[in-house]
Amino acid sequence: MFESIRLVNFKSFTDVTFDFAQKNNNRPKNLVSIYGENGSGKTNIVDSFKILKFSTLTTMFADQYTEFQTSLGSDEKENVNKELLNNIKDMMVAINYRDIKAVLKNSPRINANDNTKLVYNFILNGISGTYSLEYDNKCNLISESLYYLLNHRRGTLFNITREEKNVKSNLSNITFKLNSQHTELKELINKLWGKHTFLSIFKQYQENINEEYVNKNVSHHFIDILNEIDKVMIWTDEIKGPFSKKDFMLMNLDSGTIKQDQIGQLLNYEEVIYSYFSALYSDIKDVSYHTKERKDSLDYQLFIHKNIGGELTEIPFYLESNGTKNLLELLQAFFWVVKGNIVIVDEIDAGIHDVLMTSIIKNIRENISGQLIFTTHDTILLRDLPASSAYFINQDSMGNKIILSGNDYEKKVFSNNNMQKMYLDGLFNAIPDPLDIDFHDIFESLNPSEV
Repeated sequence: MFESIRLVNFKSFTDVTFDFAQKNNNRPKNLVSIYGENGSGKTNIVDSFKILKFSTLTTMFADQYTEFQTSLGSDEKENVNKELLNNIKDMMVAINYRDIKAVLKNSPRINANDNTKLVYNFILNGISGTYSLEYDNKCNLISESLYYLLNHRRGTLFNITREEKNVKSNLSNITFKLNSQHTELKELINKLWGKHTFLSIFKQYQENINEEYVNKNVSHHFIDILNEIDKVMIWTDEIKGPFSKKDFMLMNLDSGTIKQDQIGQLLNYEEVIYSYFSALYSDIKDVSYHTKERKDSLDYQLFIHKNIGGELTEIPFYLESNGTKNLLELLQAFFWVVKGNIVIVDEIDAGIHDVLMTSIIKNIRENISGQLIFTTHDTILLRDLPASSAYFINQDSMGNKIILSGNDYEKKVFSNNNMQKMYLDGLFNAIPDPLDIDFHDIFESLNPSEV
């Protein structure tokens, strides 16, 4: 899990450190909520994790994009169209993020001449480590490095830097054990680094050779780090993880296509969704999937059974409110964080009643085995959140920013304090301070035709 991140010249941040560590034992917090006024940089923090995740997947996306282009020339047009419709979201991600420049696009701070640096401090198996990326304002990679366990001591597993037009790479002999492997990896670095990160290059290398060979000749400490990054899930309007091991849970719970032998799983999902929604809504009495058999697959669509005017009515889920749809999507995120993954959610409360959101977070706190980090505007959550889990982005009139948790302020938050009231009273600063608006006055210059 993450102990802290440091963002230098990244989007709206000049140099800010986000510390997730517990003060008493230095272990990462498993629940983190991020507050701040509009435009303060909450989503930028989510984007920093998105860059980490996507920077390890660009070679996979590039391969998917190539396969997609090849399929367009296939003679089996019907199969191509069906595959395209089933995987359109995945294909759009592959098209948009198939190299590191696309992943880093628009992330350097505007008008910054110095490089952008992203530093991710993590703890894995009780040991702290650091992964860092540096790139210029044109999104050209300058350096990439990983610091963690070599053997029984910590050290640099790899360090890659660009010096003018040359790429210099140092790979640990303890981490990458064979001379032949060093030669192969350095050739790939010279060929691909800058278009892809080393982590992404290695993942492709790992997939193209025997897994037993990799496990035998590469330190398990390095493989553990790759596996930990695989656990990072990004949940935004644009992107919803995970991007691998999808068989554990349907990516689309409302509708889609599965193999016919997965019908038993679909029935299990019905039970899970009913338990979830019946706890949140008093009028939902049941849920069910309608299915339609095809040659070798099964189309499914979710229906909700509600009491409407005293009559039990079956409603297709696509007619539900946006808030209810968001709740269903979040069920997937909650599944992964309960299973030990690291889930980063932007605006977790979007369209969802604050009372429902408070109940959900209160209950999931007791079941998190991974790490849940989310941005929110829901102040009612502050009534039940531990002070250490609530973070506030402070910024002054000059745009300087600092991120503090509720127990980092001079006025401490104790269990009998109302943290919501303290926040709304401005004690944490991360709150809008608007002036009165005279709408008649600001519209006065517009004539009726312009209006």
